[in-house]
Amino acid sequence: GAHHGEFACDVLESARKDCPDFFAALRYRIIEPFPVLQDRQSETLAGFEGKIEWRESIDALEPFVGVHFSNELLDAAPVHLIVSVKTKTGSTDWLEKFVTLNDDEFAFLHQPIDNRKLRDHLQKLPACPASYETEMNLASLDWIENVSRKLARGYVIIVDYGYPRDEFYAPHRSAGTLQVRAQHRLLASPFEQIGHADITAHVDWTSIAERAAACGLQVKGSTDQHHFITGIFSELGRDSLWQDVDSKTKRGLQTLLHPEMLGRSLQVLALAKNVGLAPPLAGFKFG
Repeated sequence: GAHHGEFACDVLESARKDCPDFFAALRYRIIEPFPVLQDRQSETLAGFEGKIEWRESIDALEPFVGVHFSNELLDAAPVHLIVSVKTKTGSTDWLEKFVTLNDDEFAFLHQPIDNRKLRDHLQKLPACPASYETEMNLASLDWIENVSRKLARGYVIIVDYGYPRDEFYAPHRSAGTLQVRAQHRLLASPFEQIGHADITAHVDWTSIAERAAACGLQVKGSTDQHHFITGIFSELGRDSLWQDVDSKTKRGLQTLLHPEMLGRSLQVLALAKNVGLAPPLAGFKFG
């Protein structure tokens, strides 16, 4: 979804101010399954009546020409939790972690993997030692398939936390990437503050790119958020962008750009379909 619609509002307001011809042709569709959030978005976007349409899912979206943008979407998708265990023969095999009840409390239970898609995808992983735990996000692969079917021509731009496969499954990342947070505090278990905590896992960018290629999409750029925004600034003229910007906005932008904040931890992947000899995207000129 689009949360409360602030990003959509900024995009539309900027287009109306700086690119009136583009704004006149623009139609902005929001994928939002929750009516309460759609109501909040409607309030934020009240000044753009006639420009916004909502759809409950990608499946409900008509084929389109344009750009599909997502920010921190895939890291919130449900994942399979898996753990490597030593077998009787001395080799290792993967088990999946399921949830069970233990004395009226939630606990993990390790079980053999009977999901064929999951077992097939596990063949792409490097060898991992016993007790190695990680995640497998098959939902993100289904998502990119669905988006590719709807995109007739244009781009898919994904902003999220993640690593390429060799780094995602590196030996030192033996506890995986799953994080549980509530009120900006890191929790020790997904069984804490159930219903009130955000549970996320990083994205395996290699798997996304491979599935995208299989669906007819081409990778047009991959970089971190710092270089992506800096590249855009270089095309638009950074000095003009800072004019009439308040101190709060400047601090927010510095958070997005600073390498030790969100500048390096968030990455951007651009995929394209049927764009021909379109010029390179400015966000990837330094990445």
